[in-house]
Amino acid sequence: MKFQKGQSGNPGGRPKGSRNVATYEIKELVTSILKKEYTAVKISQDLKKLDSWQRLNFFFKLARLILPREQDFRIDYNKLSEDDIDRIIDKIDNE
Repeated sequence: MKFQKGQSGNPGGRPKGSRNVATYEIKELVTSILKKEYTAVKISQDLKKLDSWQRLNFFFKLARLILPREQDFRIDYNKLSEDDIDRIIDKIDNE
């Protein structure tokens, strides 16, 4: 059966907020393996075997997984009213 462009066989789709079962199961498997194989002591021992550059590289990669991604957004101040600008300034002054 061929569908029209922009149309699918499941018009309701997956409910918002529901998990992708395959992704969830893979995450659970990886978490289970990590908990069994990599204790804090084991990780500490393995890190001591690395040179300083490798340790630093490890922490940078880990930080990318843990820290929120930087979002770039811009405000076109020319489109703001005087009242909007005053509210922004007040909010900054009160923080």
